[in-house]
Amino acid sequence: MLVNLLDLFANNVWLLNPAFVERIQPIVIGLYNQGKLDIPRIGEAPEREIATTETRKDLVAHIPIWGTMTKKGGMSAEGMQTTEMRISEANNDESVSSLLLDIESNGGTVDGMAALGSAIRDSEKPVIAYVDNIAASAAYWAASQADTIVMNGDNFAEVGSIGALMIHQDSTKMIADKIGKIEIIRAPQSKDKARINPVEKLPASERERILNSLEVITDEFISKVKSGRGDRLNIEDENIFTGKMYNADQAQELGMVDHLGNFESAINIAKTLGNIVKQNIKAA
Repeated sequence: MLVNLLDLFANNVWLLNPAFVERIQPIVIGLYNQGKLDIPRIGEAPEREIATTETRKDLVAHIPIWGTMTKKGGMSAEGMQTTEMRISEANNDESVSSLLLDIESNGGTVDGMAALGSAIRDSEKPVIAYVDNIAASAAYWAASQADTIVMNGDNFAEVGSIGALMIHQDSTKMIADKIGKIEIIRAPQSKDKARINPVEKLPASERERILNSLEVITDEFISKVKSGRGDRLNIEDENIFTGKMYNADQAQELGMVDHLGNFESAINIAKTLGNIVKQNIKAA
């Protein structure tokens, strides 16, 4: 469990809310110190009561994006590929007229995000993104590709954290204090193998390579937000692309979201966009 979790964070570029990173860092350290730690359901939203009906006509497909977003799933959340599948199924279901993304997430990995964003953007049916509490980083990337974003104005909700990061844990001192020096012996042909690891100092060349990679990823992230939101963005006096979070009023003023309202408001907008007469919610 320790090795897998450390590998997950060390070997992936993340689109995450920095506040979430601060919360999860002690868990990684705790795993190292204790050898085990029961991982809570970090960042996962409570289950929402979903109304269903057997009448399959003009339905809104309810598609949750809850918890930490990863390509295959895990950390108590469905994977981005599963969300893509739900979007595809909803588009192929003749009883569905529009899709409602119910977003409650601090973000996730870069891997899988481009494909999910494309699935949302290219949906043949209207897609409405609803943010009840938080849509940070990768979660906002997903929301920005929807036709309309509805944000809860009464729940201290936040959106933003547009940017990328990689977590590197330098454990050299901690390891030396606890068990002594660890040496990685590489084959003569493999001098650059596994240079990013917690038991050796990060080489300057690797740091530069990571920074270049993060810059490319962030440029792509920014480009997708700009193309997704288009001329609705009102950012002449505010640079929203530095990783900052915004509350509901700020987000609406900046054009990062379209409407302030609750879950029912989002459903009503989905009905309107899908030309739905009868209110039904379908769990996709």
